[in-house]
Amino acid sequence: ALGDDAPLARWQIAGETEVALTFAIAAGYHTLTLALDPPCTRILAPALTCRALRAAWTTLEPLP
Repeated sequence: ALGDDAPLARWQIAGETEVALTFAIAAGYHTLTLALDPPCTRILAPALTCRALRAAWTTLEPLP
């Protein structure tokens, strides 16, 4: 996970798992990037598949 292009967290996951990420940021506009590393390349054979990344946001709120 990157916040404003700076690393916030990194995981090595085999299979499926849930991750909760909480972090503090200053007021203003920011970017959050979630990505697979290495990224999926072009699939040349139907038997090959890429890993998937699914994000479900439940809350984005300021911390007290």
